[in-house]
Amino acid sequence: MPARCRRRRAACQAAVWVQVLYAAHGNAAAAEEPRFAPWQPLFQGVEGAAGAVAAPRPQAAYAVRIDLQHPAVRLLLTPGNGDAPGETTSQTASEFLTHHKLQAAVNAHFYGPCCAATPEGKDLVGLAIAAGVEVSAAATQGTGVQVLLIDADRRVRLAATSRPIDLQHVEIALAGSHRLLCEGQSVAPADGEGFLGPHPRTAMGTTADGRYLVWLVIDGRQPGYSEGATLRETAEWLLRAGVADGLNLDGGGSTELVTADAAGQPRLLNRPVGRGTAGSERLNGSHLGVFAPALPSDPP
Repeated sequence: MPARCRRRRAACQAAVWVQVLYAAHGNAAAAEEPRFAPWQPLFQGVEGAAGAVAAPRPQAAYAVRIDLQHPAVRLLLTPGNGDAPGETTSQTASEFLTHHKLQAAVNAHFYGPCCAATPEGKDLVGLAIAAGVEVSAAATQGTGVQVLLIDADRRVRLAATSRPIDLQHVEIALAGSHRLLCEGQSVAPADGEGFLGPHPRTAMGTTADGRYLVWLVIDGRQPGYSEGATLRETAEWLLRAGVADGLNLDGGGSTELVTADAAGQPRLLNRPVGRGTAGSERLNGSHLGVFAPALPSDPP
C-alpha cells in the first residue's frame, strides 16, 4: 500500500474512532443504567471509551485506558519551567500534546493562580514529580495530600503525603483532592454543596492488577448535554471503567481530554468549558500525557 494510502487509512481509523465514541455516548444516554461502551483502540497500548446517562442529570463521561505493560508506551508529566516565574508555565492540553508530540493528554494538578487567558507561571498544589525530578513539594494537609505515584517499573500506587513516603523510585507523581476508590470500594465523600456538588470532573486510577492506568473526564455546566458529577458519582464512573484505586484531580473549567489525530494534531474528546463556553480550553498548570505508537496499518 502506498504511503499516502496508509496515511489516509490511519486518518479514517481516527475519524471512525471518534464517530464510535460519540455514537456510544448517544446510545448510553438512553440507557437505564450508566455504563461505558466497549473499549476501542486508539493507539497501540491505548484505548478509549465513552458513557452517558440522562438521570439524575445528564452526564457525559470519556475515558482513556493505558496498558502499562506495553513496552512502547511512555508517560510524561508537565516538567518544571526552570528559572521562569512559578513552578510550571501554563498551557492548554492541546498545546501540551502538540509541543511534546504526544498521542493523548489530560489535565492533572490543582494550581494557582487561575485563570489568565495568556501563558503565565503556575504553582501546583501538592507533590509533582516529572521524569524523576521534583517540580512541586508535597502537601502535608488539605488539597494535594492525596497522590498518585508511578515508579520506574511502572508500578502505580496511591498514597497520602500527610506523613513521609518513599519516593526513591518515583518517576511521576501527581496530586489531587480526594481519594475516590480504595481496593474497589468507594471512599468518596457524600454529595453536598459547593465543591461536593455536580461539576466537570477529572479523575485517574489503576485497575486491581496494576496493568492499566485509566483517565476519566466528565463534562459539566452544559444543560441538556452534561451537567457534571459529584465526587461520589465520579467514583462510580471510575468503577464502571474497571478502576480499583482512584483519585480526584482538578476539575471544573480545567477538565480536558485530548488525543492526536493521524497528522499529530490535537482533537478534543470531551467538551471543556475552560473559558466559560463549550469547547473552550483553559491554560492549566499541569497535564499528564502518553506517547504510544500508531495502530498497525496494512502491509505495503
